[in-house]
Amino acid sequence: QTAEISNVGFTAVKYSSNGQPTQTVLVDLGVTCVQISNSALTGGITAASFFTNAFNKAKDKVKQRLQNNQISNPTTLTLQQELKYAIQQELGFNTFSSPNGCASNSGDIPHSVAGYGC
Repeated sequence: QTAEISNVGFTAVKYSSNGQPTQTVLVDLGVTCVQISNSALTGGITAASFFTNAFNKAKDKVKQRLQNNQISNPTTLTLQQELKYAIQQELGFNTFSSPNGCASNSGDIPHSVAGYGC
């Protein structure tokens, strides 16, 4: 199953050792393309749930790496790259690309806007 998703991202906040925010960076991947094989969708899980779970795990990994000072230069670009890589790891053999969405989309691939609060 293939879908274009826009608004994939989060606001990364780095905190000092005393809990004060020291840096805030918006991490937005633009329009992304996700392809999830039907074999990955077991036990009644939907493609949307599969991607949401992968995204949330990837986001948590990036946030943890940021707090542990494992990202040497936390700019928008480096955090976008970290997030893309983490999402790709979580999706496994399924595919994820960003930016530009599904380049071959001739209108037959559904487009969604990511919702937050999940």
